[in-house]
Amino acid sequence: MALIVYATDGSAAAGVAGRLVGNISWPAGTSVRVVTVVPFAHELFVSPWVPVSQGDVQQAEAAQLDRAAANAMSWAHELAAPGVTADSVVLRGRPAEAIAGLAYREAADLIVVGSRGLGAVEGALLGSVSDGVIDRAMCPVLVARSPVVTRTVVADDGSPGAALAVDYVRKRPHLLGNSVRVLSVFTIPELWSEAFD
Repeated sequence: MALIVYATDGSAAAGVAGRLVGNISWPAGTSVRVVTVVPFAHELFVSPWVPVSQGDVQQAEAAQLDRAAANAMSWAHELAAPGVTADSVVLRGRPAEAIAGLAYREAADLIVVGSRGLGAVEGALLGSVSDGVIDRAMCPVLVARSPVVTRTVVADDGSPGAALAVDYVRKRPHLLGNSVRVLSVFTIPELWSEAFD
């Protein structure tokens, strides 16, 4: 049984990822865990420049937890299908760490996240949850930029990591779309050195 972790924060980009999860024909026995992460209140509201009362912080935090739980539960209901179970969980902490940690603890087969589409400046200043998940995850991560997969490029540079990627998608054709192209990549110096040996 495969476990798919779908991470949502309620944003439009996360919605694209959710629709992608819903559009994939998962094999029977697949389980989808919808996860949303709410940072701790002190990370969101407390700063030396903005005076916020403790009551306001607790009220805002409770409202945010309620919204997050409702969003995750809604997606779990939407993604459940014949042969596919779905549930939801709300975690606390830093999103990328919490998502990757959950996937690791539960031996997830794949993490699906949305792409915020930040520009270079915004990405450098704000960071990206999808980038953070990619950096930390011990399983493959699919960053959704559209709600369907139509064409797939599998890059193979002959490395052990590329061999793992090719083997992964070979065993999961439901992730590939209608058209697949395998691309082999070699650096120019390697080609020239072989020509003169």
